[in-house]
Amino acid sequence: MADIAEIAADSRVVASGVSDPRAGLSAAGEFEGYIAAADLDAFLRENLLVESASPNIRLHVVADRPSEPVGLGLVIGDLVDWSRPRESGRALELLKGIEWCC
Repeated sequence: MADIAEIAADSRVVASGVSDPRAGLSAAGEFEGYIAAADLDAFLRENLLVESASPNIRLHVVADRPSEPVGLGLVIGDLVDWSRPRESGRALELLKGIEWCC
């Protein structure tokens, strides 16, 4: 199996959620990101990834891979989706840091 750093460096994925630097979380043992549906099968096969009840890699499969960096809204939504106190707290901090206009 490929290690997390190799997976994160793959050009077919873009980091989000716990793996996005703006989240400010230490997630060395986990990766979260987006991948285009057309790239998924080859990516899973090449990295020897299989479904798991407790995964350390969370891929959001979308029609087209977002450009880097993903929008802050995606990062915040992905953090909330973990349903864990650390990630939810960080999502709230990021929301509070947004300068709202008009």
